[in-house]
Amino acid sequence: MATMTRYIYIFFIFSSIVLGQKNKGEDAIRHYYTIYKDNADSDLDKAYIGARKVYDLSKNINNENWRAKAAYARGYCYYLYEKDSVSEVYLDEAINYAKKINDKAILAKALNVKGSIYSYKNKNKKALEYFHESIKYSEKSAKLSNNTANVLNNIADIYVTQQDTINAKKYYHEAVKIQRKNKLDKSLSNTYNSLGVLFMDTNKDSALYYINQSLTLALNNKLEYDLVNRYLNIGVIYLNFNDADNYDKAKYNLIKALEFAEKNKMTRYKFQGNLYLGIYYKKAKQNFIKSKHYFEKALSFIDQNKDQEYNLALYKELAEVYHSLSDFEKAFVFKDLENNLKDRISNLEKSKQIHEIQTKFDVERKDFQINLLHLQRKNQKIENRWTIIVSLISISGLLGFGIIYRSREKKRHLVEQQQNDIKRMQDVVKTQDNERNRIAKELHDGVGNKLSVIKNILHQKTFSEKDVDDLKSGTKDLMKEIREISHNLSISIIVQKGPMELITELVETFKQKTSIKTEFVFYPQEAFDFLNEEQKMHLYRVFQEALHNIEKHANAYNVSITVTKREKRLIIVLEDDGNGFDVTQKSPGIGILNMKERMQLIKGSLIIDSALGNGTTIIIELDEK
Repeated sequence: MATMTRYIYIFFIFSSIVLGQKNKGEDAIRHYYTIYKDNADSDLDKAYIGARKVYDLSKNINNENWRAKAAYARGYCYYLYEKDSVSEVYLDEAINYAKKINDKAILAKALNVKGSIYSYKNKNKKALEYFHESIKYSEKSAKLSNNTANVLNNIADIYVTQQDTINAKKYYHEAVKIQRKNKLDKSLSNTYNSLGVLFMDTNKDSALYYINQSLTLALNNKLEYDLVNRYLNIGVIYLNFNDADNYDKAKYNLIKALEFAEKNKMTRYKFQGNLYLGIYYKKAKQNFIKSKHYFEKALSFIDQNKDQEYNLALYKELAEVYHSLSDFEKAFVFKDLENNLKDRISNLEKSKQIHEIQTKFDVERKDFQINLLHLQRKNQKIENRWTIIVSLISISGLLGFGIIYRSREKKRHLVEQQQNDIKRMQDVVKTQDNERNRIAKELHDGVGNKLSVIKNILHQKTFSEKDVDDLKSGTKDLMKEIREISHNLSISIIVQKGPMELITELVETFKQKTSIKTEFVFYPQEAFDFLNEEQKMHLYRVFQEALHNIEKHANAYNVSITVTKREKRLIIVLEDDGNGFDVTQKSPGIGILNMKERMQLIKGSLIIDSALGNGTTIIIELDEK
């Protein structure tokens, strides 16, 4: 009995020691995690020390919750240090641990940061995948409203890069509602800043209002990393509007931005701060020596700057300032660097567009050829099977001529159906070939010629004002043409966006391209919610073809488009007051046939009502299953 008591006593002592050590370890982790959280937005070096300690200590205890938090903290610090590849390693580790324990907070934040990394790399499709996955974890929890607002901000930023200001403002204002409701001053500062940037080139007063609001919130909450960006943006506003009375304000804000960037070791903003201070001394003071000094400091960071547009601007400014200083040799060097970088950017974009179009058509053509081959094989099997059946019937003779006749009719019907399918597939392949040739011709005659003109102008040694104007208008037209070709063909755009957004964009593009007065009525807002991806794809193409036919053939002055949903039935009506045509006499073209076949594939219907001189009405109907 005494021995048993001794063992129990020893076990109790040992357990107390182990438990005490574990508690002591967790206390240390909490201490360093507090250091990380308190300094994450103000002193990155301190925050990183805390995050690293938490990460190291968490390895010694069997607690996946702390492992997830520690990995995220370290990944977030590396993200702020702009070491994206290292950051991703720790963020992936955090995501793995968080999934095991269903920690939605860590999952939402880590996925949001990963999306931001890919957005900065201009890989918008991948970025949106991470953003949507992040918001899936946070949008239903009030505690994670800050993450939801941040993700909405990041999605809006992507729309800004695509020059879609309407959707950008929509997502920014959704974020503002959440931030005001939950008093999220830190993230509200970011949203106000983004709204200000959106107005920087169009409305000085609005831009200054939003960014000054953002600056006030950043100052009140001691957000040093945000202050860099706010001061820089205000400085650029005063600089870009060519307002001589406010040039001193530009200088003050740019210097403040550079001070915070150097203090917090933010390479990207050190590059931008020096670039804009160089522009300030060149534009406001005509001090080319001082301007050159700041440009050369910016040049020392160019290898670490990922934004090629900023690099291009720096080469241009250096070429101009050396020319003003009569150092023509260096001016020529930087002008050559500018032209080479322009060519690289242009060639990359052109190659990317052509490669995407070529790949898309090759894949679609291959798919259709495979389907065609399968249909032919299936038809051959049916013929072989029925040959055997007919032979047996002929030999037996007992089933009579009635059975033989019925069997032959069935066989004929099946063969005819298969032949019709083959013909339809051949027509589609032919349509794809024609479309491919059309796109190739557009790229050659349109994009190719405009690129040649721009390249010839860029390789001139001197530029007149007319040359600059030609470059601006030519580049703008070129971007618009490439974007339109890519948008019309891209399946990825259809996949990424919702049906309501896609249809609205088609209508807005139609309005901009034509002088036709267009009325668009859409009710209710959730009319398209039931569509699956296949239905969305086919409906989008049918709608696109209908608008294309109106634009090219109708000669209409007015178009009415109505989208409604009644008793689980989606109804789309497109009416124009154009030429019209006799539907009883004119055989339908490939475009109309494709529209009808697409609707049949998704178990919908398409009705065309038209008469010469009385316009055309197209009715599209699709039932919710």
